Amino acid sequence: MHDVVSELAAWLHSYGWPVEIVASNDPSIGLSRALGRSAGTSEVLGLSYRLKRLSPWLVHAFEPTEADAARMAGVPYVLSVPTVAHAEVSAGPDALRELEVCLRSARQVITQSRAAASNLLQTFGVESTVVPDGVDTKRLGAVPIRRGRPLVVCPTFEIDHDDLEMLVDAFVLVASSVDGAQLAIAGPLSSKSYGELVSRMPERLRSQLLVLEKADRKRVLTMFGRASVTCVPSATGSSGRSVVESLAVGTPVVCADGGSAAEIIDEEAVVAGAGLRFAAGDVGGCAESLTGVMEQSSSEGVVERCRSRAYLFDWSFVGPRLVEIYRHSAGAF
Repeated sequence: MHDVVSELAAWLHSYGWPVEIVASNDPSIGLSRALGRSAGTSEVLGLSYRLKRLSPWLVHAFEPTEADAARMAGVPYVLSVPTVAHAEVSAGPDALRELEVCLRSARQVITQSRAAASNLLQTFGVESTVVPDGVDTKRLGAVPIRRGRPLVVCPTFEIDHDDLEMLVDAFVLVASSVDGAQLAIAGPLSSKSYGELVSRMPERLRSQLLVLEKADRKRVLTMFGRASVTCVPSATGSSGRSVVESLAVGTPVVCADGGSAAEIIDEEAVVAGAGLRFAAGDVGGCAESLTGVMEQSSSEGVVERCRSRAYLFDWSFVGPRLVEIYRHSAGAF
């Protein structure tokens, strides 16, 4: 989320919009930074005090705690909502009540995908405007492409453990037909999950499984540049940012149908050669899609086609949509 906020702020600055990124210990405001769900009452009160003192025309909150601070300060706000049922519901009834109050007090609610908007509507009865996360395609297009042996990369952000198991099972099938193929699972992963994934791999293939549990976003981007294909096996995530980042680097994507990733790898993207979809949970379908994309990943024009698809999500397109929401929410100025 930090990348989204900082990139959005930079884009707004480049067009002369007054904006500041703020946290509870930063005495300026305009566009708020994610405080995190661990923010306590004192942090919310502290941020609320700063908001009231600085009196911005609008706050773009990225967490319920930020929205709560803006509401307490009497400052109008729009709220971007990430995965709802996946995070808030599991956090318990208090988090649900907090989120519902923040949702109903917001001038406008923003979700990153149609899947997330549908989830929000079903859970809380609140409608939202779908605006996908923007990306800096120029910066991502500069990530070096250094492809060697066939490599599947799966960023674990917003990926369920069951879907990782399905991917490992699919990779076993892929490895039987693609010589020297590797699978890299990059991102946060518990030791228990790691052990369960490794145990699903035949011993002869375990050296071809790379688990990079400490990989941050920067490392994941580097892995995209090495990959033949990026795989998003879960249909539950609300943001397709990893998908767009992979495309912007120049790497095609295979994803489960029915989620936010599939909204990016739609029929036009498939026809353009930017990736493929498979039915969620279908081991054979996943393996077939991975193999098909890997066979074509070194073909002429693949990088350019992927980057062209990613450009649809560049800040030059996404930013103006958010500005219109700001104008509508705060009134003309």
